[in-house]
Amino acid sequence: MNHAPTPGVTPTISTCPGSSSATCLATTTRTASTPVAGNGNNGSTANLTFSGAVIGSMTVTNMVACGPGQSIAGGQQYYVAIFGTISGQQYGFTFTVYPYIGPRTYTTSVSSFFGPAGEANSLTAWHASPNLGVNITINSDSKSGTLDIGYVHSNNNNTARVSGSWKCA
Repeated sequence: MNHAPTPGVTPTISTCPGSSSATCLATTTRTASTPVAGNGNNGSTANLTFSGAVIGSMTVTNMVACGPGQSIAGGQQYYVAIFGTISGQQYGFTFTVYPYIGPRTYTTSVSSFFGPAGEANSLTAWHASPNLGVNITINSDSKSGTLDIGYVHSNNNNTARVSGSWKCA
């Protein structure tokens, strides 16, 4: 199923690999709770730490999309898409919760991808693996939350984990 990004945001879309035939947003992130500039998202923040085959904190350069919105599949989705750097390498990161039925913890109905920017299909190199754990908590304000997601590389069995938090403006 395809998911539309937050209304009013025009992100770069790429088809994600995997059995869900999901569409995902190419993105990258910022470190600590530093306000993110660009695309009208002033005041948005992300604090993401990567471990496993990809190690380091992401320094966010642009939060492309953040928050709940209408899905083209019908109903609501929750969508976060970020661009940033990890150890000097540009990366994109995204997750979508569909269907989004309000603030709570989601362990299913989550699509998430990340990867290095600059190469064809590289932004979807890593995809969330339910076997490694997927946990996204969206707070009662529907503008912030925490995540802890395990990933598998699309071309090998390497694994990585992303944990941290975000806040939409």
